[in-house]
Amino acid sequence: MDAAGVLPGFTGVAVHDCWSPYWRSARAAHALCGAHLLRELDEAAGQPGQGWAGELAEWLSVAAGQAAGARAAGAERLDPGVVDRLLGRYDQLLAKAHAANPPPPRRPGRRGRPKRSAAVCLLARLDTHRDEVCRFLVDLRVPFSNNQAERDIRMVKLQQKISGCWRTPAGAQARRAGIPDRALLRLDRAQARRQPLGRPAPTIRGQRLAPRPLTPLSSYSWSCL
Repeated sequence: MDAAGVLPGFTGVAVHDCWSPYWRSARAAHALCGAHLLRELDEAAGQPGQGWAGELAEWLSVAAGQAAGARAAGAERLDPGVVDRLLGRYDQLLAKAHAANPPPPRRPGRRGRPKRSAAVCLLARLDTHRDEVCRFLVDLRVPFSNNQAERDIRMVKLQQKISGCWRTPAGAQARRAGIPDRALLRLDRAQARRQPLGRPAPTIRGQRLAPRPLTPLSSYSWSCL
């Protein structure tokens, strides 16, 4: 990932699914994707004695609604009282979860950490990365999930998976023309951040990719940093 230049120079907020290599990017701030967490919480809630997971999934939905409402109203931040109440409730739910999952007794003669269930592993991540889970509440520029970023690149990656590449520059240009302007602008913006000064623009077999005319930045509401 570092060799490909994906994150070494990134200094914004990376919203991700807690995959361990992402944490190596020390220059970036981190936030955990709420959509991924909701899926894991829904699965954990189906296990015996894990009612806290359903309550925490409901908390995430309510918190996301509060952040989205404030963002839509043009607010720069949530009311501090609202944030304090939501974070306090989050801590209460974590305490309830820990009470429902006490550490298992260590068996005599066994070495290493006892095996943990998926629900307990999820609880450990929610506790360890509390600030990253709740970052969308304290900074409204941070989206609740990384779904939009995944949607922007999904069809490009699907084409790459099926065909491996585009066989001609005309085919590549046609695919680029099919990317929505808003997604293209985000991709170009990210590419510009990674591109060293003085380095030529990306090419396909020696032909430079000419960008289409783009709508001015002021007309967009950015969903990621």
